Formats: sequence, C-alpha cells, structure tokens
Amino acid sequence: MDDLNQNMEKLEEEIADSADLLRMSAEVFARQKFPAPEVEKEWVRFANRKITAERKRGPVFLWSFGAGVAACAMVVLLLNIRLFQVPAEEGVANGETVVFEAIDNVEGITLSSESGVVHRIGGVESDSILAMGGIEVDENSIDLRHTTKEEMQTLTIPRGKSFKVVLADGTEVWLNAESRLYYPSQFRNSERVVFLEGEAYFKVSRDEKRPFVVNTGELRTHVLGTQFNVKSYSGNPQHITLVEGSVRVNHLSTNEGVYLKPGQDVCLNPEGGFVLEEVDTYGITQWKEGYFYFNNVALGDIVKDIGRWYNVDISFVNPSISKYHLHFVADRNAGLQHVLDNLNRLQKVRASFVDNRIVIQ
Repeated sequence: MDDLNQNMEKLEEEIADSADLLRMSAEVFARQKFPAPEVEKEWVRFANRKITAERKRGPVFLWSFGAGVAACAMVVLLLNIRLFQVPAEEGVANGETVVFEAIDNVEGITLSSESGVVHRIGGVESDSILAMGGIEVDENSIDLRHTTKEEMQTLTIPRGKSFKVVLADGTEVWLNAESRLYYPSQFRNSERVVFLEGEAYFKVSRDEKRPFVVNTGELRTHVLGTQFNVKSYSGNPQHITLVEGSVRVNHLSTNEGVYLKPGQDVCLNPEGGFVLEEVDTYGITQWKEGYFYFNNVALGDIVKDIGRWYNVDISFVNPSISKYHLHFVADRNAGLQHVLDNLNRLQKVRASFVDNRIVIQ
C-alpha cells in the first residue's frame, strides 16, 4: 500500500508540474504569432499517458480525472506556498560550484572550406563571394542546392546563435548554438555522410539509393528519409531522438545497433550501452523554434543549455539541487532576465544574476 501511495504522490506531482509547464508555454506563445497550446487538453493527455505508464510498471490506484485534478490542485497549492530552502550552512561550507563557464571572444557564424578559406556569414564581401559560387545566404540560413563548388565544408555556429543549412540534396538541417557540421558541398558517393558536433535537427530528403548518415562521436545514425534530432555536445551523453520515419543507430566501436520508432530516444550511457525510452519529441525539438522547453529534465542539464545560449557562467550554491527534475519553458530570445524570472516562478530554486554570472540556490 505504501508503494501505491508513493506512486500516486509522484504521479500527482508530475501532473502538477506539467500544468505549470503548459501554462508557462501558453504565456510564451501568446506573445508570438503562433497559436497557444491547448492547456487543458494537453494536461489531460499528459495525465492519461502517465497513468498508462504507471499501469505498465505495476498496480496503481484507479482514480477519476476529476478526483485527480482535485488532488493536483492541492499539490499545486503546496508548491506555490513552499519555497525550496537551501541550508545556509551547507552552501557556505561547500562554496559555489561552477557548472558552466562562459568563453571569451565569441565569433559569428562561419563557413570554412577544406582549402582553408573562411567566410563570415553576414559579411557583405563573404556573402557576395559565396553567391558567385551558387551558395545562397541570408541572415538565418544558407542554401547549397545550386552550388557549383566541389569541396568539404564546415559550418560553425557560435554560442547564442542558431542557423539553418539546406544541403545539396535538399536535406534541411537546423543547427543549435555551439555546433559544427562538416559535409561535402556535393554528394557524389553511395552514402550521404555528414559529421556533427553539438545539436541539430535533420529533415532528410529521401533517396533510396543513397542513405543519409550522421556521424557523432561514437555513434553513426543511418537513415533514408526522415526527421530526427541529434544532441552530441562534448562531455555530455549523446542523444538521438526520432520524430518521424525510422533510423538505425550503431555504436562505432562495438557495432551494436538499435532501430528507433517515432517518439523514441536513444542515449549512449557511460558504459557504452544503449538506453532506449519513449519521449515527448515536441519539447525536445522546440529549441529550433526559439524556446527552452524541458519536460522533467534535471536542472543541471537545463542550465547548460541556458549558459550555452547566453554565454554566461553558471554556478550552484548547493550542487545537489542540480539533480532536481523540472518542467520549464521560456522564450530564449526574450532575454536572460525573462528566463530567470520563469525559473524562479517555479518556487523550487532561486536564480539571480550576480557579477556577470547566474547563481542558483
């Protein structure tokens, strides 16, 4: 019975936190040209999904949604009046722990060729030179479908920027901050192979005769035509998330492989094995629409994305709170203070901007 009560308490808390996430999301979208999410509808969908997941793991108390909402309302009330407190003695004893560091001299978006020529995207002279080679450039994207060049190129996106590239075969790639894509300006081989560092969303143009391959560290993702997200930052677990279609992911060292279905994510754990799970792809891919969107994600992972976008130092007074899992959304183009305000509204941690760094306690 105790296990059932614990499961229900955890479920109610997740639903309440999800409601916070959806309400914050609706406020963000209300300021944009996009329609706001249907909060109540999504809340019901989330609750039903969580209840179904609990049933698969074992017996669970069956409740009506009305009773569940009432219970959730109580949880929300408790969350609103309870501010998570970090014991002062622990914070002083441990000192601040830096979890993300800013870098100096952040440059703009660059396109480098194997011959050593570097073009700074957005520069009048560079854009004109690229245009003469059939490469179309604007402030948000670069298009290689009409290029006459035959060379390997590297597109580098700095912190605080995102950018889209249309490859020669029509494949669209959205690159997140601090990412690098290495690719041929023309695909001439039996496979269309690219190399990624960082994060990117791929919408692959289908070609039955020439599979598309993304190499990221120890993983090789093989597709024919599909949409998926790849996150592969140095020092962090690699994730492949499938939105639609199908992909095969192989470990380059062991050749172990796994096939993904839409809505699945595979992660390479520290021991080198695969961890496969069902995920909400909507939240994972919202970065390309200009949002921080995290559904039950550890605070330590959330702040790394925040730091990468704003290029700012981030430290915890108490490192243990980095393990807190939160439901959080913010418009990352609305400024750092907007993000901190939304984080503080959750009333689980307190984040402030002090001496050009974010301090969380």
